[in-house]
Amino acid sequence: MRAGRLVLGAALVLAALAAPTAAEARGPGGDPTGHGGTVAAIPDSPAAQARRAGAVAKFRELHQIRATEKAQGAAAQQLHHFWGVEPTASSGDGLQATQSVVTNWRTSKDGDFMYTPTMKPPGGSCIEITTAYWRYGTTLTNEVWAWDWCGGDGPKKEVNIDSAFLAKYTTTVDGRPAYTVKVEKTNAANNTWTAYLLNYQTNAWDTFYAKGGSDTSGLDYGWDIFEFYASKNPATGQAYYCADMPNNGFDSSAIKLRKNGVWSPATAANSPWEPYVNPTGSTYWCNSLKFQKVGANDHWTVRK
Repeated sequence: MRAGRLVLGAALVLAALAAPTAAEARGPGGDPTGHGGTVAAIPDSPAAQARRAGAVAKFRELHQIRATEKAQGAAAQQLHHFWGVEPTASSGDGLQATQSVVTNWRTSKDGDFMYTPTMKPPGGSCIEITTAYWRYGTTLTNEVWAWDWCGGDGPKKEVNIDSAFLAKYTTTVDGRPAYTVKVEKTNAANNTWTAYLLNYQTNAWDTFYAKGGSDTSGLDYGWDIFEFYASKNPATGQAYYCADMPNNGFDSSAIKLRKNGVWSPATAANSPWEPYVNPTGSTYWCNSLKFQKVGANDHWTVRK
């Protein structure tokens, strides 16, 4: 998850009449017509609990390793890095984006995590929505998470990127399957935030996760970024994810912020590129990586 400053899907392209396009699914102002059902989560089985606990434990372990390496001045064995836009604290109380999914992603290194794209609104949001690719032992996991920053401990809701998810929640953007998500403050009195996914079959927002309380991230800005925890392959000198990554890569488009009830595209003034304006692949342990600023701070692509 985006905590770098803390001490811390085949897209099922439905038949033309089965699902609206991204443009058809939006009414005036770029918003769908209303709210619908609830996004079904992965059943909370013992296997799911073990997988989730393993992810959280690994997340903590990685931070401890990084802290030890830093204290000892040792070369990092795993890299935690990111790139994208970071909406400022005063830029709004909601964030929306259309996030690509990579249906053929296969994580080859146990303990490596690709959190891409991942987004959290500015202003104390309780929720980060993450597209998560990782491996737990021999189990490959491609999911969308709701990460709880207000008293939770890790992902509090998980949805598989499977055929059912692709059929209901994705459309095709620039040749990639992608889902549209928004997270907005729904109760200012107790700082409650609600995350929604756009259901392309019903043209309505389905509720994904809601939570109130105090944001423990320690960060008042938001983010919509490419992020990962990666190990270096000694045989190549590059991160394992560099070989895992399909050529079409990752994409985040139609990034919008809600301010005073109005949704508007992210801009250079309120959502600067971080941590670099023009990054290089070698900094990310993948020399072939390319970072494309497709829009004026409201659309980015990372690919090989």
